[in-house]
Amino acid sequence: MCNDTFVNCWHLNQSESVAMWKLYVKDNKGVAIQTTVKNFKSSFEKTIQEIRSGLIQYIDYEKDLYYANSNHRFTLSNGFIAFVHKRDIYRHESEYRAIYHNPKPSSNEGFLIKTDLSRLVTRIIVAPYMSKNDFDTIKNISQKYLNLEPVRSIIEKEPYY
Repeated sequence: MCNDTFVNCWHLNQSESVAMWKLYVKDNKGVAIQTTVKNFKSSFEKTIQEIRSGLIQYIDYEKDLYYANSNHRFTLSNGFIAFVHKRDIYRHESEYRAIYHNPKPSSNEGFLIKTDLSRLVTRIIVAPYMSKNDFDTIKNISQKYLNLEPVRSIIEKEPYY
């Protein structure tokens, strides 16, 4: 099951996270795609694949019997239990996942899953301190393909004293 299950991970939070920028963006080159859970789910409505999604449960693998006491809708019986839990030490990620199991034997090649980007992407936030040239490149792509104007990270703003 692990070789044929594909996971797409998102950070679920009401605001930006300095920690997430530091973990996942190098050299100030990157973007955060903002959406809502409702938009996320609706962006897959026209796909033929069955996409499951939900919040990750963070547990202590030494103490918690995740397979027995889970209140998650994916249970041991449906095989998704391994994909909806993480060690408690990753709680800061506040992860929301999309999960797809490919029922055909995997050839280790990529494949497309149809997604409605106009529903999925509600905002594009560029990495803190991104160069003007890189920002302009993101801006041109965002406007051309998504009709969205990217915004700069709030981390660049001076704090209020």
